[in-house]
Amino acid sequence: MKKTFLIIAFLAVSTVLLTSVFYEMYWLFLIIVCICIIIPITFVKSAIPYLFAFFFPLSQMIPLGDKSSKLALYPEYVLIPLVSQFIFFFFYYQSNKKNSVAIILLPLIIFLLIAFFSLLLSGLNLGFEKIFQGIGAWIMFTVSFMSLFVFVYLFEKKNLQNLVFLFLLSSFTISIVGIIEYIFLHNTVTEGNSYRISSLFGSFLRSERQGNPNVLGTFLTVSILLSISVRQLYYGIKKNILLSGAFINLFALFLTSSRSGLVALVIGIIYIGSVLERRLLFVIPAIFLFSVGTFILNPRWLDRLTSIWIVLSDSSVFKYFTSINLRHLDWNYVNYFGLGGYSVDVVSGASRLAAWLVGVETFLRFPFLGVGLRMNYFYSGFETAENFFLDILVMTGILGFICFIWFFYKIRFIIKDILRRTTDKFSRNYTYAYISMMIVFVVVSLTGSVFFNFKLMMMLSFLTSLLWHVHKHTIQETE
Repeated sequence: MKKTFLIIAFLAVSTVLLTSVFYEMYWLFLIIVCICIIIPITFVKSAIPYLFAFFFPLSQMIPLGDKSSKLALYPEYVLIPLVSQFIFFFFYYQSNKKNSVAIILLPLIIFLLIAFFSLLLSGLNLGFEKIFQGIGAWIMFTVSFMSLFVFVYLFEKKNLQNLVFLFLLSSFTISIVGIIEYIFLHNTVTEGNSYRISSLFGSFLRSERQGNPNVLGTFLTVSILLSISVRQLYYGIKKNILLSGAFINLFALFLTSSRSGLVALVIGIIYIGSVLERRLLFVIPAIFLFSVGTFILNPRWLDRLTSIWIVLSDSSVFKYFTSINLRHLDWNYVNYFGLGGYSVDVVSGASRLAAWLVGVETFLRFPFLGVGLRMNYFYSGFETAENFFLDILVMTGILGFICFIWFFYKIRFIIKDILRRTTDKFSRNYTYAYISMMIVFVVVSLTGSVFFNFKLMMMLSFLTSLLWHVHKHTIQETE
């Protein structure tokens, strides 16, 4: 059996290598060669999991065409599937981990099948040439879910604290690059105060090759909450790095001008403070004082915050933006001149109201299987419903949404079991940090669809795999 697997793997790798050379995709050839060199080391060197933990937030998109092409992918799109095949061939079918991992992955696998079928139906309805972006989104979900499987098998409980530290160290690196980017690299003449940092984060199929500031803001929010939750478990220089890094991440978060990120951070700190350390609640006033200091460096931040109050308190905003067609806005124009007397930040917030209403209407038209991943535009005129949960309903229907919620229900069971059993401080603190990450996930998903970003889905898989190991270790200790 093993020989058969080796032959299949060899033929598959050889085919990809020959194809990449034939089409002059030499970057792909080099990636495959490097992977073939690394894989034999993967299962004998504990350094490989550490490399995963540090480098996956830093990896960048590789364009598959000229600079104007919208097609690009991350190295993980090749690396994760290949590594997962080797794990499955040589470890999965004989490992005692397989049952519990399968329990977690089952809802996600069913979700992918439903998403693929709904995308197929959209292809039949619209023409298969129009579902290209949907296929990209489906591949993104598939690879990120597959990474959960990979992380579970590569990581071990004894390495978890080091993996968390390296992940946070990677986030500090991203923040430092983002701050340098803001202070020294952006063009103040052409971009002015509207500039928001995105640093090393990128989004799949984005033609401008630039990340989404709200995506980076979400990543930094999670990193800050994780830092303050586990900081007491480290000593010496590591503890100092975590504390200073959390401050750097907070500064970078303000430079992203992410409103949902700041709201999620405050709610997350309130939760962490209530279950771990009440003195952390004093961090909240400090955050607002710190935000005042950033107004000098980033005047846009004040406009972003005041726009929240305007959208929520002024009923005329709702009436105006639900009475006009927002489907084809020229955001370059709105960025400079506003719309209807309102600033770009008010327009951005209010346009979400229209997107939500249209999203609900679209879901009611296709309630069971949805319209297909990233197919909203062809049915509603909006790219997304500006609400991740509503987008899952619109794109995969009630069936896909049930599977998605089913996955988090299983995670809820794992969390409850850990907190009921554990006496280990790291396990307890990390579990509470994971809950705060779920709070961030819910808050930012209510006002946007940033979790369609591959990096954030990878982060979710990475942190969930660590939770799986914490649960496994807790069960072993108490049985």
